Amino acid sequence: IVYGTRVSLLVSLGAMAFSMLVGITFGVLAGYYRGVLDNIIMRLVDVFLALPAIVLAIALVAVLGGASLFNVILALGITGWRNFARVMRGQILSIREREYVMAAEAAGSSPLRVMLRHLLPNAMAPMIVMGTLQMTYMIITEASLSFLGLGVPPPTASWGGMLSTGRRFLQVAMHTATFPGLAIMITVLGFNLLGDALRDLLDPWLR
Repeated sequence: IVYGTRVSLLVSLGAMAFSMLVGITFGVLAGYYRGVLDNIIMRLVDVFLALPAIVLAIALVAVLGGASLFNVILALGITGWRNFARVMRGQILSIREREYVMAAEAAGSSPLRVMLRHLLPNAMAPMIVMGTLQMTYMIITEASLSFLGLGVPPPTASWGGMLSTGRRFLQVAMHTATFPGLAIMITVLGFNLLGDALRDLLDPWLR
């Protein structure tokens, strides 16, 4: 169980970081430039939102060449960026109309400086909260892929793979499936509570 924790958290953290990087980049570009670029990015987000995440992840793992640690991280990252992009775009659209952003543009600041210095830092609080909540999605999806035989290949231990193996012995050795399931449940619950705490801490309206 402890050894499987390393794999599950490594995959989840790697996929969450990748999806956050891609989603924030697209969200900032769509919210700042608007117009045609905004429409293209948002239609791409709509396409990804129309596809079930687990089905998309299975298809991506197959296209990328089968189950491996890198392929699972990449597949989960590609399925998770859409939510970050949509939320970041909304944040940028709101912040872009504020006085200090207009003052920076009037003073001759480049678009890159405005995005990095004035927009991105003021829009990161919701992203941090979303990142912790996205971890729960990544953990569950990675476990689902491993349960189906499309996650990290054996003999590397992962919670989903242990669940898949343990279900064959439920009547004679229930603990082989019970403890990996409890590990997933406790970890997901912990990240959900962390996300709620960060939201309360970072949102001034809740103070």
